[in-house]
Amino acid sequence: GTSDFSYGFNSKYLKYVANYWLNKYNWKYHEGIINTLPQFTTEIEGLKIHFIHAKPMHNNYEVIVPLLILHGWPGNVFEFLKIIPLLVDPIQQIGSDISITFEIIAPSIPGFGWSAAPIKKGEMKD
Repeated sequence: GTSDFSYGFNSKYLKYVANYWLNKYNWKYHEGIINTLPQFTTEIEGLKIHFIHAKPMHNNYEVIVPLLILHGWPGNVFEFLKIIPLLVDPIQQIGSDISITFEIIAPSIPGFGWSAAPIKKGEMKD
């Protein structure tokens, strides 16, 4: 079957996965979801770093708190796609009378997402 990896990677499974990604996976749909959040890149110590920077869209909040959220290994910032809108605009998302919100900065750690891989030995350790 496609789940037997006793003697290494299963070529039947690889063909199944490749076929799924080529013919069935709806990349445009997921790309649209990803692109709902403002994304940027910057350079830090020679590395291109990708990050999401989401701010409240209106001034209905008395307090706006900056919040840095970091993903773990081997994750990426897109794990936060559902929570960022709730944190940035709780009035619109939940509909309650809330006076505080967050400005979110969510960087992709080097080597993950669209951030460049480390270029110096020892920059990323398990």
